[in-house]
Amino acid sequence: MGGKPREKSKENPAAALRKLLRAQTRAAREEALRNGGQVPAEQVESLRRLRQLAEFSRAVEAPERRRWPILAMLLATLAIASVLFFSRLRRTEIEMDVNVSEVSFRLGQARVISDTMGVASVGASGFKSIEAPGMPVSEGSMLIQAAKDGDRSGLVSLAPIALPASTRVTLERGRDARRFRLSLAGPGAELRCDAIGPVEIAAAGSPKQRLNLPMPRGIALRTGADEADLEITLPGAEAGRFLAQIPAEEISMFRIDQHVTSGLSIVHRASTILGGSIFFESLDGLERKLRPAEGLRFASARGEIRSLGLDDRGISFRFHGEVEGMSTGAGEDRRSLMPTWLEWLRARHGLPLLWGSALYLFTLATAALRWWGVRL
Repeated sequence: MGGKPREKSKENPAAALRKLLRAQTRAAREEALRNGGQVPAEQVESLRRLRQLAEFSRAVEAPERRRWPILAMLLATLAIASVLFFSRLRRTEIEMDVNVSEVSFRLGQARVISDTMGVASVGASGFKSIEAPGMPVSEGSMLIQAAKDGDRSGLVSLAPIALPASTRVTLERGRDARRFRLSLAGPGAELRCDAIGPVEIAAAGSPKQRLNLPMPRGIALRTGADEADLEITLPGAEAGRFLAQIPAEEISMFRIDQHVTSGLSIVHRASTILGGSIFFESLDGLERKLRPAEGLRFASARGEIRSLGLDDRGISFRFHGEVEGMSTGAGEDRRSLMPTWLEWLRARHGLPLLWGSALYLFTLATAALRWWGVRL
C-alpha cells in the first residue's frame, strides 16, 4: 500500500518474445545438464514454436522499424530535385548579339559614344540651344544637309558625341533604310556638327538658307531638360559606327506604338528584335537563338556595349554583362530564361555532379533493398 503503481512495460512484443526465448533456452540447457542431456519433448516443442514466433515477429517488425529513414531519404531527394530543376540563378553573365530596329540604354558613366561620322543630313529637335553659322542662337529644331554647287559637293559630319553619366540613349531606325534617330534624355550634353562647302540650313521660324562655306564651320547643340532628337541620314556607301566598350545599363529592345482611332487611344508595346542570339557565359557559352519580334526583357542589366553599328539591315547591337530576371513572352505566356541550378552545375561541375548523383542513388537503392528485407 502507498507504493507507486507499476508502470506498464514499453517493451515491444518482438523484444519480449526474444527475451522469453532466451530465458526458455537457458532453462532447457540447465534441465539437460541436470538430466544427463535429456530434455522433455514438450519443452523442446515449446522452444521450437517460440523460436518460430520470434522470427515471424522480427520479419513483421523490420519494415515498420526501417520505414522512416527511407521516407526521409525520399523526401530529401524530392526537395533536392525540386531545387535543382526549378530554382534559377538570381543573375547570370551573357553575351548578346542581335539586330534590332530600336534599342535604348542608360549610360553607366560619362563617355564618348561615337567617332566622327559622315552624314548626308542632320535634323535636330528638342535642343535647349542651337547655334549655326550665319544664324542667331535659337532653340527648337534645325535641319542641315549637304548640297551641290556645280561639281562641288558639301560635306556634313557629326563630331564625336560626348555624353554625361545617366543619359538615356535611344537609337531607332527610320522609315528609310539609311535614316536613323538618336534620342537623348538628360541635360548637359553638348553636340557639334561640322559643315564645309555648299550646304542648306533651315531653322524653326526661319526660311531655308543656302550657304557656301569655304572653311569648316561648326553647329553647336546643347540639350536641356526635355528629350532631344537627332535625325541622321547616312551617305549611300557608308555605315555609321559607334565606339566600343560603352558602359550601359537598363537595356530595352521595345518601342511604344500609339494609335488614335475614333477618339480612342491604343498603346502597344512591341519588340524591336529582328534576330540574333544570346550566349550564356555561365553555361560554357550555350547559344539560344532569338526569333524576330521575340519579347526579351531584363529586370536588370549592367555591362558594356561591345559594338553598335548602323547599316541597311538596321542596328547591330552586341552587349556583354550581367543580367537579372531575363524572360521572354508576354502575359501568362511569359517564361524565364535564367539558367536553373541543375544547368549551372552540369556546365561548371559536370564530373562531381555525376559521381555525387551515382553515389546518392546507390545509397538510396541499398536502403530500399534492406527495407524490403533483401540481404546484400
